[in-house]
Amino acid sequence: MQRKVIAVILLLTCSAIFSSCEYISEKLSVTPTTSESAVTIQTIPSQIKQKTDNWENMTSEQESAYETVQTYEEQHVTRGIKYDQLTQNEKIAYDQMCIGLLKHDDNIEISSEINRDSLCRIYEAILTTEEKSMYDPMRRYSCSYIEDTGQITKVVPVYSYNEEEEKNIKAEIEAAADKVINMIDYQMTDVDKVRFFHDYIIKNCTYYSDILKYSDEEIEGIMDESNYDNAYGVLVEHKAVCEGYARAFRYLCQKAGIACELISGSGGGEQHMWNIVCLENQWYHIDLTWDDPVTNSNYDYNNISYSYFNINDDEINNDHIIDETFFKYPECTSDEANYFKYYDMIASDTEKAAEILKREIINLNGDEGVLYIKARSYNTYKQIISYLFDNNQEGISRIFVEANKQLGISETDRSFIRSTDEDRHIIKLII
Repeated sequence: MQRKVIAVILLLTCSAIFSSCEYISEKLSVTPTTSESAVTIQTIPSQIKQKTDNWENMTSEQESAYETVQTYEEQHVTRGIKYDQLTQNEKIAYDQMCIGLLKHDDNIEISSEINRDSLCRIYEAILTTEEKSMYDPMRRYSCSYIEDTGQITKVVPVYSYNEEEEKNIKAEIEAAADKVINMIDYQMTDVDKVRFFHDYIIKNCTYYSDILKYSDEEIEGIMDESNYDNAYGVLVEHKAVCEGYARAFRYLCQKAGIACELISGSGGGEQHMWNIVCLENQWYHIDLTWDDPVTNSNYDYNNISYSYFNINDDEINNDHIIDETFFKYPECTSDEANYFKYYDMIASDTEKAAEILKREIINLNGDEGVLYIKARSYNTYKQIISYLFDNNQEGISRIFVEANKQLGISETDRSFIRSTDEDRHIIKLII
């Protein structure tokens, strides 16, 4: 006789500290107990599908379960790069778990042969793929497995909300996301849409920097009782940490039909989460948290940066490390959709720098805003800095005068604040 053992597994809980986040986890806790004398194996999808042959005799509960399966399958023609890397048995378990979660089942039977390592992979995939399908991602659960083989037979979720609460929350987040999607202009390219989502989240969400005040144990409690780590926190409550930023961005990309994935790893030596996005069949890294520096400036636009907008592996590897414990990610080698290249903000000399700045000042048409320019090399960056700001800022003053003249503005100069990123050769002017 095979013994069935109940194991309690605590999944990773992500929270953030400034431009990064810290994973809070507990060691795997296994409390063996002797339970049922046999293991019941069932396949949820196939069992429900078999009922369709006798639809008239189905109970209302069976009809509801069938509709859940149908809806799930219709929404998951393509499940993303993590699902694709699962084994066939893991995919079966993944689908069974998702359907069970959508139905708010108290017990989810697993029919395929998977062990606890596979279960960890599956849940990593679910937690970073299914935000749009289910708002209540399960961080804690218990499971039953066969002691002799380690085969998982049942998963028991710990839900944060009841079905009615989750239904209301999903309706709120969907309405908030639809509001953003409806702002998209039909003439926008996918890069334009990604930029719009990037800017919208940064402008409309406050980074929860108070997290720095708390201990690890306190942070865990805060994350359990808040929405700082999910899309709801960003789009509805407008306060979140890095995981919330990344999840909200992916949520919007999904609604716009743009492939996007969550990336876990570290940034600046701290645990962190960001995204990769696919544009014109090329993948790019995009880190909204690190493009949203925490400042006390009164300038609305000062909180937007594009240093981490659609960058390649070489650039992200300077200060980020991708965690590929469970999954591999596509290479990001292109720079075609990078903000500075795509929008013609790269200067190879001082003449090009003047041309870019004059064009952008004219585009502002006398309004306040922010201007960006990126030098092609460090030497060029130093030359542009000298050209613009040496000799009582003679260079930038001349550019303002020429732009104002073309706009028909009588003033000869405009006030501005400048900031620079020497490592990335970026100059930002807040006008």
